[in-house]
Amino acid sequence: MTRVVGIRHRRKKTAEGEARPTTVAILEYGKTVYHDLETETDELDFLLGRFPIECKPAGNEDVDWIEMDLNGNVVKGTVRPHQCKFKKVSKEEVASCRANHIMDFPDAKGNFVQQRVVKVPSRFDGLSKGDSVAMVLGGSGDRFASALSKHGEEIGAEVFRIPPFALSDNRGKADKDDDHKTLVVLFLERLTLFEKMMAKDREVIRVKEALMLRMDAQRARISCELRLYQSLVGRIFLSPEGKYPEGMIEDQYKKIKASDTILQGLMAEEERRDKEMRQVVRQTAVWEHILEPVKGCGERIAAGLIASIGDVRRFAVPVNYDGAVTSEDRRFRKMKALTKTLSKVKAFCGFRLRDNVRFPRRRSGEVANWNPNVRQALFQLTEQFNRHGDGSFWGQKLLWKKAELRKVHPEPIEVEVEVKGNGKKAKKLIKRYTDGHIHKMACWWTATKFVEWLAREWLKMEKVYG
Repeated sequence: MTRVVGIRHRRKKTAEGEARPTTVAILEYGKTVYHDLETETDELDFLLGRFPIECKPAGNEDVDWIEMDLNGNVVKGTVRPHQCKFKKVSKEEVASCRANHIMDFPDAKGNFVQQRVVKVPSRFDGLSKGDSVAMVLGGSGDRFASALSKHGEEIGAEVFRIPPFALSDNRGKADKDDDHKTLVVLFLERLTLFEKMMAKDREVIRVKEALMLRMDAQRARISCELRLYQSLVGRIFLSPEGKYPEGMIEDQYKKIKASDTILQGLMAEEERRDKEMRQVVRQTAVWEHILEPVKGCGERIAAGLIASIGDVRRFAVPVNYDGAVTSEDRRFRKMKALTKTLSKVKAFCGFRLRDNVRFPRRRSGEVANWNPNVRQALFQLTEQFNRHGDGSFWGQKLLWKKAELRKVHPEPIEVEVEVKGNGKKAKKLIKRYTDGHIHKMACWWTATKFVEWLAREWLKMEKVYG
């Protein structure tokens, strides 16, 4: 190990336009240097070991500009224009400059302006052989971590990630803005907090990316359909001639949808994204070893579960073996840590009881502390369990729970509950333990048990608790 690289990944700008560069701390031979990666291109340059950290004047010699072929491969040259410093020059000044130093760049209006190179990079830094990169697990840095890990396998570098809660618990008095420095210190002092990023971790990130692209394509298609429908209604009711077509508006709408090129293109994109997502899901170990045998769980639902949970290790509560002498005591403590871990996963999915009496739901004045995507995927999954019924393991569990609940509550009852409306509290009678209520209770119970089973199997696959 030659260097420890701590990376705090951030979005490059806030909604207000404030700069938020990715910050990097590199410890080598007792000396630490810092870099700011202000754009995604800077991150790419750092990944490939060509991030410029020093520049020199262009001088009076020709610059060795890179040239690329149609496939984007460099065929000659070493200097990249985006890494150089340029200065605007007038048409009169162009004549006195070296032709090799002049380049055309588009301005804000799209007009090309001639600029002269004044500085070129002279020293570079970035991912190198033997580097150990420390990052936070999950969040906006997933794609960058995946690229660092993949390229690191090729050149002999490694990426290690720490769960966010572990970083928070061990940050101490250090400022959050200095997390890139804190990561270096923690990596050297508490390496057990970190997990090495492997190929299966990159698979999960690809699922998350594929699901996001599919959802974006779906939203774009739905938006286009709504615009077409509203446009049609406007043309019909606001016609200056006052002539209105015969038949239903829906029939006119179907004809427009079938002939609109933009909508057809968006539908084709959605289909392509869906196909890509299914292919990526099928390549993951979670799908192969856990979810594929589950009847009713297809690639779409699996993508929601895998992408949302990400890495189950981030929920793992470490086992405290201090003072444990007997094997029974050690087993008890392991089960205690596992129970806490399952509770955290259920809370993340929105299926942990509040006050041990009610499931969480959106209530006025409260903020949901669960992930809506994984919760939606689980609701869709329970619908599939209900459809398959006796034909699937989890469908049988759902039917069994409904029968048990009906034994306990053979008849619906009326209860008085307190409701809020217009700032006032009131009481009203509602029916409980109807067929619909029993069905919902059984679905919640089945989804909860499935989350526990999924977390156990996933932890077992990752060998978290042995």
